[in-house]
Amino acid sequence: MPYQIGVTPANMQELTDLGLPDPLYQPLSDFTPWSELRTRGDGLVVGLGRPIIVWRFNEMSLTQMGTLLYYVSQAGVLQASRIVYIRTRIPSPNMTDRVFQNYQARMLCPLEPDDLRYEENYRYQDLELKFIQAVAI
Repeated sequence: MPYQIGVTPANMQELTDLGLPDPLYQPLSDFTPWSELRTRGDGLVVGLGRPIIVWRFNEMSLTQMGTLLYYVSQAGVLQASRIVYIRTRIPSPNMTDRVFQNYQARMLCPLEPDDLRYEENYRYQDLELKFIQAVAI
């Protein structure tokens, strides 16, 4: 089962069924199992915090961006972030298998001016969609 998104676990849909592209094949997505690395007094480095997931897209149309923005809106009002449910690829032990996991995560609004390049052909280029505070479900 490929990448999915929904506002509840029951209504998660595949990105392609929503008219959205799958995140780029290389890399499919980034999965960081912790949000911060800290070095302890004994020199041991430990990971703290919840996973961070980033989906990357080569380009996206205005219509596709509108579909994505639905998931970070509430009652029709765009929010800076919103809890969503996603299915994403995670690293496999041998790093070659396509292993997917469901998460509840906070989706950050992708409309940060420094993060978006809107091209003349009415398409967003090199879009990154970030999910923070991910919890496996």
